Amino acid sequence: MFTAIVFGAGSDAGNFPMTNHLAAAVYRFMQDTETGRRADSMLRKALSFRSFSYASLLDDAARKFTRRREPAKLGTLISRMDSLIPSLTNQRDLSTAMFIRALMEDSAVTSGKAMESLCVSSRSRLLELADEAGLGKIVPVSSGTTLADFHSRSMKVLLRSYLENPENRVLHVMSKTLVSLESMLLDLFLGFYDGSRADRRRYTYLMWTMWTFFVQREMELCGKNMDCIYRHIPDWPAITLNYTTLADLFMGRQNVIHFHGSVTRAIDCSTRDERDIGSFGNLSSAGLCSGKDAADILECDIIPHIRPKEDRYLIPSMMPPFRIKPVIASDLIRTWNSAMEILDGADRIVVVGYSFNHSDAHFNDCILRCLGRNDKEIFVINPDVKSMTAFFDASSRDGDFSALPWTNVSLTGCSIESLRKGNVVIIPGTSADICGSTGRTLELGNLDII
Repeated sequence: MFTAIVFGAGSDAGNFPMTNHLAAAVYRFMQDTETGRRADSMLRKALSFRSFSYASLLDDAARKFTRRREPAKLGTLISRMDSLIPSLTNQRDLSTAMFIRALMEDSAVTSGKAMESLCVSSRSRLLELADEAGLGKIVPVSSGTTLADFHSRSMKVLLRSYLENPENRVLHVMSKTLVSLESMLLDLFLGFYDGSRADRRRYTYLMWTMWTFFVQREMELCGKNMDCIYRHIPDWPAITLNYTTLADLFMGRQNVIHFHGSVTRAIDCSTRDERDIGSFGNLSSAGLCSGKDAADILECDIIPHIRPKEDRYLIPSMMPPFRIKPVIASDLIRTWNSAMEILDGADRIVVVGYSFNHSDAHFNDCILRCLGRNDKEIFVINPDVKSMTAFFDASSRDGDFSALPWTNVSLTGCSIESLRKGNVVIIPGTSADICGSTGRTLELGNLDII
Protein backbone atom coordinates (compact mmCIF):
# COMPACT_ATOMS: atom_id res chain seq x y z
CA MET A 1 0.00 0.00 0.00
CA PHE A 2 1.17 3.54 -0.68
CA THR A 3 0.21 7.22 -0.80
CA ALA A 4 -0.81 8.82 -4.11
CA ILE A 5 -1.02 12.56 -4.74
CA VAL A 6 -3.31 14.45 -7.12
CA PHE A 7 -2.36 17.93 -8.38
CA GLY A 8 -5.01 20.38 -9.57
CA ALA A 9 -4.68 23.82 -11.15
CA GLY A 10 -3.98 25.40 -7.76
CA SER A 11 -0.67 23.53 -7.67
CA ASP A 12 0.59 25.72 -10.53
CA ALA A 13 -0.98 28.92 -9.19
CA GLY A 14 1.47 31.80 -9.26
CA ASN A 15 3.22 30.48 -12.35
CA PHE A 16 0.12 29.92 -14.50
CA PRO A 17 -3.37 31.48 -14.52
CA MET A 18 -6.35 29.64 -13.13
CA THR A 19 -8.92 28.40 -15.65
CA ASN A 20 -11.24 31.40 -15.34
CA HIS A 21 -8.35 33.72 -16.24
CA LEU A 22 -6.87 31.52 -18.96
CA ALA A 23 -8.65 32.93 -22.03
CA ALA A 24 -7.71 36.51 -21.14
CA ALA A 25 -4.11 35.53 -20.36
CA VAL A 26 -3.69 33.70 -23.69
CA TYR A 27 -5.35 36.56 -25.58
CA ARG A 28 -2.94 39.09 -24.11
CA PHE A 29 0.02 36.78 -24.78
CA MET A 30 -0.94 36.41 -28.44
CA GLN A 31 -1.38 40.18 -28.77
CA ASP A 32 1.55 41.49 -26.77
CA THR A 33 4.50 39.11 -27.30
CA GLU A 34 6.63 38.41 -30.33
CA THR A 35 6.29 34.65 -29.78
CA GLY A 36 2.51 34.95 -29.53
CA ARG A 37 2.22 37.09 -32.67
CA ARG A 38 4.41 34.67 -34.66
CA ALA A 39 2.35 31.71 -33.50
CA ASP A 40 -0.89 33.51 -34.31
CA SER A 41 0.30 34.35 -37.83
CA MET A 42 1.49 30.80 -38.55
CA LEU A 43 -1.73 29.20 -37.30
CA ARG A 44 -3.96 31.55 -39.26
CA LYS A 45 -2.00 30.87 -42.44
CA ALA A 46 -2.04 27.11 -41.92
CA LEU A 47 -5.76 27.07 -41.12
CA SER A 48 -6.68 29.54 -43.88
CA PHE A 49 -8.75 31.93 -41.83
CA ARG A 50 -8.29 35.41 -40.46
CA SER A 51 -11.48 36.54 -38.76
CA PHE A 52 -11.79 34.09 -35.84
CA SER A 53 -10.38 35.21 -32.50
CA TYR A 54 -10.88 34.98 -28.75
CA ALA A 55 -13.03 38.10 -29.01
CA SER A 56 -15.35 36.46 -31.57
CA LEU A 57 -15.55 33.42 -29.30
CA LEU A 58 -16.90 35.66 -26.54
CA ASP A 59 -19.29 37.28 -29.02
CA ASP A 60 -20.72 33.82 -29.67
CA ALA A 61 -21.04 33.25 -25.92
CA ALA A 62 -22.90 36.56 -25.54
CA ARG A 63 -25.33 35.65 -28.34
CA LYS A 64 -25.99 32.20 -26.89
CA PHE A 65 -26.56 33.54 -23.40
CA THR A 66 -28.95 36.22 -24.65
CA ARG A 67 -30.90 33.69 -26.67
CA ARG A 68 -31.17 31.12 -23.89
CA ARG A 69 -31.62 33.53 -20.96
CA GLU A 70 -30.78 30.80 -18.43
CA PRO A 71 -32.61 31.64 -15.18
CA ALA A 72 -29.97 30.02 -12.96
CA LYS A 73 -27.15 32.10 -14.46
CA LEU A 74 -29.24 35.27 -14.37
CA GLY A 75 -30.01 34.75 -10.69
CA THR A 76 -26.41 33.85 -9.85
CA LEU A 77 -25.04 36.97 -11.56
CA ILE A 78 -27.57 39.23 -9.84
CA SER A 79 -26.62 37.72 -6.47
CA ARG A 80 -22.89 38.09 -7.14
CA MET A 81 -23.30 41.72 -8.19
CA ASP A 82 -25.29 42.38 -5.01
CA SER A 83 -22.39 40.98 -2.98
CA LEU A 84 -19.78 42.91 -4.96
CA ILE A 85 -21.41 46.35 -5.16
CA PRO A 86 -20.91 47.41 -1.48
CA SER A 87 -17.13 46.94 -1.81
CA LEU A 88 -16.68 48.99 -5.00
CA THR A 89 -15.11 52.44 -4.62
CA ASN A 90 -14.42 53.27 -8.27
CA GLN A 91 -17.48 55.03 -9.73
CA ARG A 92 -17.22 53.46 -13.18
CA ASP A 93 -16.88 49.96 -11.70
CA LEU A 94 -19.88 50.66 -9.48
CA SER A 95 -21.94 51.89 -12.44
CA THR A 96 -20.87 48.85 -14.51
CA ALA A 97 -21.92 46.45 -11.74
CA MET A 98 -25.26 48.20 -11.29
CA PHE A 99 -25.81 48.23 -15.07
CA ILE A 100 -25.09 44.48 -15.33
CA ARG A 101 -27.44 43.82 -12.43
CA ALA A 102 -30.24 45.92 -13.94
CA LEU A 103 -29.78 44.29 -17.35
CA MET A 104 -29.97 40.79 -15.86
CA GLU A 105 -33.05 41.71 -13.84
CA ASP A 106 -34.88 43.12 -16.87
CA SER A 107 -33.84 40.16 -19.01
CA ALA A 108 -35.29 37.78 -16.44
CA VAL A 109 -38.81 39.24 -16.73
CA THR A 110 -39.04 40.25 -20.41
CA SER A 111 -38.73 38.21 -23.57
CA GLY A 112 -37.82 39.81 -26.90
CA LYS A 113 -39.84 42.93 -26.21
CA ALA A 114 -38.87 46.39 -27.39
CA MET A 115 -37.09 48.53 -24.84
CA GLU A 116 -40.13 50.81 -24.94
CA SER A 117 -41.99 48.03 -23.14
CA LEU A 118 -39.95 48.75 -20.04
CA CYS A 119 -41.46 51.34 -17.76
CA VAL A 120 -40.04 54.82 -18.29
CA SER A 121 -38.14 54.88 -15.00
CA SER A 122 -36.60 51.44 -15.58
CA ARG A 123 -35.56 52.24 -19.14
CA SER A 124 -34.14 55.63 -18.18
CA ARG A 125 -32.17 54.14 -15.31
CA LEU A 126 -30.78 51.38 -17.55
CA LEU A 127 -29.59 53.87 -20.18
CA GLU A 128 -28.22 56.19 -17.51
CA LEU A 129 -26.15 53.37 -16.02
CA ALA A 130 -24.95 52.42 -19.51
CA ASP A 131 -23.70 55.99 -19.99
CA GLU A 132 -21.97 56.02 -16.60
CA ALA A 133 -20.33 52.69 -17.41
CA GLY A 134 -19.01 54.12 -20.68
CA LEU A 135 -21.33 52.06 -22.89
CA GLY A 136 -23.73 54.77 -24.03
CA LYS A 137 -22.02 55.50 -27.36
CA ILE A 138 -20.83 51.94 -27.92
CA VAL A 139 -24.29 50.37 -27.57
CA PRO A 140 -26.63 52.78 -29.41
CA VAL A 141 -30.39 52.51 -28.93
CA SER A 142 -32.96 53.28 -31.63
CA SER A 143 -36.75 53.12 -31.60
CA GLY A 144 -36.70 49.54 -32.92
CA THR A 145 -34.08 48.20 -30.51
CA THR A 146 -35.36 45.24 -28.53
CA LEU A 147 -34.16 44.47 -25.05
CA ALA A 148 -32.58 41.26 -26.41
CA ASP A 149 -30.60 43.32 -28.96
CA PHE A 150 -29.49 45.75 -26.29
CA HIS A 151 -28.62 42.88 -23.95
CA SER A 152 -26.56 41.07 -26.61
CA ARG A 153 -24.64 44.18 -27.70
CA SER A 154 -23.92 45.12 -24.11
CA MET A 155 -22.67 41.64 -23.24
CA LYS A 156 -20.37 41.62 -26.28
CA VAL A 157 -18.83 44.94 -25.30
CA LEU A 158 -18.43 43.94 -21.65
CA LEU A 159 -16.92 40.54 -22.41
CA ARG A 160 -14.47 42.06 -24.89
CA SER A 161 -13.56 44.60 -22.22
CA TYR A 162 -12.80 41.69 -19.90
CA LEU A 163 -10.18 40.40 -22.36
CA GLU A 164 -8.41 43.74 -22.11
CA ASN A 165 -8.94 44.13 -18.34
CA PRO A 166 -9.03 40.63 -16.79
CA GLU A 167 -8.14 41.98 -13.34
CA ASN A 168 -11.25 44.17 -13.22
CA ARG A 169 -13.33 42.62 -10.45
CA VAL A 170 -16.72 43.40 -11.97
CA LEU A 171 -15.86 42.13 -15.44
CA HIS A 172 -14.15 39.06 -13.98
CA VAL A 173 -17.23 38.09 -11.95
CA MET A 174 -19.46 38.59 -14.98
CA SER A 175 -17.22 36.53 -17.27
CA LYS A 176 -16.76 33.78 -14.68
CA THR A 177 -20.53 33.49 -14.27
CA LEU A 178 -21.61 33.64 -17.89
CA VAL A 179 -18.75 32.08 -19.86
CA SER A 180 -17.49 28.52 -19.61
CA LEU A 181 -14.30 27.98 -21.61
CA GLU A 182 -14.80 24.23 -21.27
CA SER A 183 -18.30 24.41 -22.77
CA MET A 184 -17.15 26.57 -25.68
CA LEU A 185 -14.27 24.21 -26.44
CA LEU A 186 -16.56 21.18 -26.25
CA ASP A 187 -18.96 22.75 -28.77
CA LEU A 188 -16.05 23.26 -31.16
CA PHE A 189 -14.49 19.84 -30.47
CA LEU A 190 -17.66 18.14 -31.65
CA GLY A 191 -16.68 19.36 -35.12
CA PHE A 192 -14.35 16.35 -35.28
CA TYR A 193 -17.44 14.14 -35.09
CA ASP A 194 -20.24 16.03 -36.87
CA GLY A 195 -18.26 17.13 -39.91
CA SER A 196 -18.03 20.88 -39.24
CA ARG A 197 -14.69 21.92 -40.70
CA ALA A 198 -15.07 25.47 -39.39
CA ASP A 199 -15.33 24.17 -35.82
CA ARG A 200 -12.32 21.87 -36.33
CA ARG A 201 -10.22 24.81 -37.46
CA ARG A 202 -11.39 26.98 -34.57
CA TYR A 203 -10.66 24.27 -32.01
CA THR A 204 -7.24 23.63 -33.54
CA TYR A 205 -6.40 27.34 -33.44
CA LEU A 206 -7.53 27.81 -29.83
CA MET A 207 -5.75 24.74 -28.49
CA TRP A 208 -2.44 25.53 -30.19
CA THR A 209 -2.53 29.13 -28.95
CA MET A 210 -3.05 27.79 -25.42
CA TRP A 211 -0.28 25.27 -25.98
CA THR A 212 2.06 28.05 -27.14
CA PHE A 213 1.23 30.08 -24.04
CA PHE A 214 1.89 27.17 -21.65
CA VAL A 215 5.11 26.07 -23.32
CA GLN A 216 6.56 29.58 -23.55
CA ARG A 217 5.74 30.23 -19.88
CA GLU A 218 7.48 26.99 -18.90
CA MET A 219 10.54 27.89 -20.95
CA GLU A 220 10.73 31.24 -19.19
CA LEU A 221 10.65 29.41 -15.86
CA CYS A 222 13.42 27.06 -17.00
CA GLY A 223 16.53 27.48 -14.90
CA LYS A 224 14.84 29.62 -12.26
CA ASN A 225 15.00 28.49 -8.66
CA MET A 226 11.25 27.97 -8.35
CA ASP A 227 9.95 27.26 -4.88
CA CYS A 228 7.03 25.25 -6.21
CA ILE A 229 5.02 22.51 -4.57
CA TYR A 230 6.70 19.74 -6.57
CA ARG A 231 10.01 20.28 -4.76
CA HIS A 232 8.37 19.34 -1.47
CA ILE A 233 6.53 16.12 -2.30
CA PRO A 234 7.70 12.74 -0.93
CA ASP A 235 8.40 9.91 -3.37
CA TRP A 236 4.75 9.26 -4.18
CA PRO A 237 3.12 8.33 -7.52
CA ALA A 238 1.39 11.44 -8.87
CA ILE A 239 -1.62 12.23 -11.02
CA THR A 240 -1.75 15.76 -12.39
CA LEU A 241 -4.77 17.43 -13.94
CA ASN A 242 -2.49 20.11 -15.43
CA TYR A 243 -1.05 20.18 -18.94
CA THR A 244 2.18 21.67 -17.66
CA THR A 245 5.25 19.54 -17.02
CA LEU A 246 6.69 21.11 -13.88
CA ALA A 247 5.69 18.00 -11.95
CA ASP A 248 7.67 15.89 -14.45
CA LEU A 249 10.72 18.11 -14.07
CA PHE A 250 10.92 17.74 -10.29
CA MET A 251 9.38 14.30 -9.76
CA GLY A 252 10.43 12.47 -12.94
CA ARG A 253 8.26 12.00 -15.99
CA GLN A 254 7.94 8.28 -15.33
CA ASN A 255 6.32 8.98 -11.93
CA VAL A 256 3.63 11.40 -13.18
CA ILE A 257 0.40 10.59 -14.98
CA HIS A 258 -1.15 13.46 -16.97
CA PHE A 259 -4.86 12.71 -16.68
CA HIS A 260 -5.84 15.47 -19.14
CA GLY A 261 -2.83 15.14 -21.40
CA SER A 262 0.38 17.12 -21.62
CA VAL A 263 2.04 19.82 -23.72
CA THR A 264 4.67 17.25 -24.69
CA ARG A 265 2.21 15.17 -26.72
CA ALA A 266 0.00 15.65 -29.78
CA ILE A 267 -2.85 13.72 -31.41
CA ASP A 268 -3.22 13.10 -35.13
CA CYS A 269 -6.99 13.37 -35.62
CA SER A 270 -6.86 11.30 -38.82
CA THR A 271 -5.30 8.22 -37.26
CA ARG A 272 -6.20 8.87 -33.59
CA ASP A 273 -2.56 8.24 -32.71
CA GLU A 274 -0.88 10.12 -29.87
CA ARG A 275 2.84 10.80 -30.01
CA ASP A 276 5.60 12.92 -28.54
CA ILE A 277 6.08 16.30 -30.16
CA GLY A 278 9.42 15.98 -31.95
CA SER A 279 11.36 18.76 -30.24
CA PHE A 280 10.50 17.40 -26.81
CA GLY A 281 11.71 13.83 -27.10
CA ASN A 282 11.63 12.51 -23.56
CA LEU A 283 12.15 15.90 -21.97
CA SER A 284 9.62 18.14 -20.30
CA SER A 285 9.28 21.55 -21.91
CA ALA A 286 10.80 23.17 -18.82
CA GLY A 287 13.98 21.24 -19.57
CA LEU A 288 14.37 22.78 -23.02
CA CYS A 289 16.82 25.66 -22.90
CA SER A 290 18.27 25.30 -26.39
CA GLY A 291 17.41 28.78 -27.57
CA LYS A 292 14.19 27.74 -29.29
CA ASP A 293 10.92 29.35 -28.28
CA ALA A 294 7.42 27.90 -28.49
CA ALA A 295 6.82 29.43 -31.91
CA ASP A 296 9.94 27.67 -33.25
CA ILE A 297 8.62 24.30 -32.08
CA LEU A 298 5.21 25.13 -33.55
CA GLU A 299 6.80 25.96 -36.90
CA CYS A 300 9.05 22.86 -37.06
CA ASP A 301 6.93 20.13 -35.49
CA ILE A 302 3.29 21.20 -35.69
CA ILE A 303 2.43 23.39 -38.67
CA PRO A 304 3.59 20.86 -41.32
CA HIS A 305 1.00 18.39 -39.98
CA ILE A 306 -1.97 20.80 -40.15
CA ARG A 307 -3.52 20.55 -43.62
CA PRO A 308 -7.22 21.45 -43.48
CA LYS A 309 -7.68 21.09 -47.27
CA GLU A 310 -6.87 17.41 -46.79
CA ASP A 311 -8.92 17.32 -43.58
CA ARG A 312 -5.74 16.59 -41.61
CA TYR A 313 -5.42 18.08 -38.15
CA LEU A 314 -2.85 17.73 -35.39
CA ILE A 315 -4.06 18.93 -31.99
CA PRO A 316 -2.29 19.10 -28.60
CA SER A 317 -2.91 16.18 -26.31
CA MET A 318 -4.56 18.60 -23.89
CA MET A 319 -8.06 17.39 -23.10
CA PRO A 320 -10.15 20.15 -21.49
CA PRO A 321 -12.09 18.88 -18.46
CA PHE A 322 -15.26 18.14 -20.42
CA ARG A 323 -18.16 16.76 -18.41
CA ILE A 324 -18.51 14.09 -21.09
CA LYS A 325 -15.09 13.04 -22.35
CA PRO A 326 -14.92 12.28 -26.06
CA VAL A 327 -12.39 9.57 -26.84
CA ILE A 328 -10.13 10.75 -29.63
CA ALA A 329 -7.05 8.66 -28.87
CA SER A 330 -6.75 5.18 -27.37
CA ASP A 331 -3.66 6.28 -25.43
CA LEU A 332 -5.92 8.49 -23.32
CA ILE A 333 -7.94 5.46 -22.25
CA ARG A 334 -4.74 3.75 -21.12
CA THR A 335 -3.78 6.89 -19.20
CA TRP A 336 -7.14 6.98 -17.41
CA ASN A 337 -6.90 3.27 -16.57
CA SER A 338 -3.39 3.75 -15.16
CA ALA A 339 -4.66 6.59 -12.99
CA MET A 340 -7.49 4.40 -11.67
CA GLU A 341 -5.03 1.64 -10.83
CA ILE A 342 -3.04 4.10 -8.72
CA LEU A 343 -6.15 5.38 -6.93
CA ASP A 344 -7.44 1.85 -6.34
CA GLY A 345 -4.09 0.65 -4.97
CA ALA A 346 -3.33 3.60 -2.68
CA ASP A 347 -4.27 3.51 0.98
CA ARG A 348 -3.94 7.31 1.18
CA ILE A 349 -4.90 9.80 -1.54
CA VAL A 350 -3.79 13.42 -1.12
CA VAL A 351 -5.58 15.98 -3.33
CA VAL A 352 -3.96 19.44 -3.63
CA GLY A 353 -5.08 22.48 -5.60
CA TYR A 354 -8.21 20.84 -6.99
CA SER A 355 -11.72 22.13 -6.28
CA PHE A 356 -13.77 19.28 -7.79
CA ASN A 357 -15.20 21.53 -10.48
CA HIS A 358 -18.51 20.20 -11.79
CA SER A 359 -17.18 20.37 -15.37
CA ASP A 360 -14.68 17.61 -14.60
CA ALA A 361 -17.24 14.98 -13.67
CA HIS A 362 -15.00 12.18 -14.98
CA PHE A 363 -12.18 12.71 -12.50
CA ASN A 364 -14.61 13.59 -9.70
CA ASP A 365 -16.18 10.17 -10.18
CA CYS A 366 -12.75 8.55 -9.96
CA ILE A 367 -12.30 10.04 -6.48
CA LEU A 368 -15.90 9.49 -5.39
CA ARG A 369 -15.52 5.76 -6.05
CA CYS A 370 -13.17 5.73 -3.07
CA LEU A 371 -15.70 7.21 -0.61
CA GLY A 372 -16.62 5.13 2.39
CA ARG A 373 -13.89 2.54 1.84
CA ASN A 374 -12.25 1.39 5.06
CA ASP A 375 -8.94 0.69 3.29
CA LYS A 376 -8.45 4.31 2.16
CA GLU A 377 -8.16 7.83 3.50
CA ILE A 378 -8.66 10.84 1.24
CA PHE A 379 -6.90 14.06 2.29
CA VAL A 380 -8.16 17.18 0.49
CA ILE A 381 -6.02 20.30 0.95
CA ASN A 382 -8.13 23.28 -0.09
CA PRO A 383 -8.71 26.77 1.37
CA ASP A 384 -12.46 26.64 0.64
CA VAL A 385 -13.54 24.15 3.29
CA LYS A 386 -17.23 25.09 2.92
CA SER A 387 -17.32 24.19 -0.79
CA MET A 388 -15.43 20.96 -0.19
CA THR A 389 -17.79 19.78 2.54
CA ALA A 390 -20.78 20.70 0.35
CA PHE A 391 -19.31 18.73 -2.57
CA PHE A 392 -18.72 15.55 -0.57
CA ASP A 393 -22.09 15.85 1.19
CA ALA A 394 -23.92 16.19 -2.12
CA SER A 395 -21.88 13.60 -4.00
CA SER A 396 -21.80 10.72 -1.56
CA ARG A 397 -23.31 7.51 -2.90
CA ASP A 398 -23.21 5.92 0.53
CA GLY A 399 -26.13 6.70 2.85
CA ASP A 400 -24.13 5.99 6.01
CA PHE A 401 -21.39 8.37 4.86
CA SER A 402 -23.91 11.15 4.21
CA ALA A 403 -25.39 10.73 7.67
CA LEU A 404 -22.07 11.09 9.48
CA PRO A 405 -21.28 14.47 11.09
CA TRP A 406 -18.14 16.41 10.29
CA THR A 407 -15.70 16.27 13.20
CA ASN A 408 -12.58 18.32 13.95
CA VAL A 409 -9.24 16.53 13.90
CA SER A 410 -5.63 17.56 14.42
CA LEU A 411 -2.72 16.67 12.19
CA THR A 412 0.74 15.78 13.41
CA GLY A 413 3.43 17.99 11.95
CA CYS A 414 0.88 20.65 11.04
CA SER A 415 -0.84 21.76 14.26
CA ILE A 416 -3.93 22.64 12.23
CA GLU A 417 -7.58 21.91 12.83
CA SER A 418 -9.20 19.98 10.00
CA LEU A 419 -12.50 18.27 9.29
CA ARG A 420 -13.21 14.59 8.92
CA LYS A 421 -16.21 12.60 7.78
CA GLY A 422 -15.87 8.91 7.11
CA ASN A 423 -12.62 8.42 5.20
CA VAL A 424 -12.39 12.05 3.97
CA VAL A 425 -10.20 14.63 5.75
CA ILE A 426 -10.42 18.25 4.58
CA ILE A 427 -7.42 20.40 5.47
CA PRO A 428 -7.75 24.19 5.09
CA GLY A 429 -4.66 25.14 3.10
CA THR A 430 -3.14 25.84 -0.30
CA SER A 431 -0.20 24.60 -2.32
CA ALA A 432 1.66 27.68 -1.06
CA ASP A 433 1.34 26.25 2.47
CA ILE A 434 3.07 23.09 1.32
CA CYS A 435 6.06 24.92 -0.15
CA GLY A 436 6.19 27.26 2.84
CA SER A 437 5.76 30.54 0.96
CA THR A 438 2.88 31.58 3.24
CA GLY A 439 4.94 31.30 6.40
CA ARG A 440 3.59 27.90 7.43
CA THR A 441 4.32 24.45 6.11
CA LEU A 442 2.04 21.43 5.92
CA GLU A 443 4.24 18.36 6.39
CA LEU A 444 2.76 16.00 3.83
CA GLY A 445 4.83 13.09 5.05
CA ASN A 446 3.09 13.31 8.46
CA LEU A 447 -0.56 13.20 7.50
CA ASP A 448 -1.44 10.91 10.41
CA ILE A 449 -4.64 11.61 12.32
CA ILE A 450 -4.25 12.04 16.10
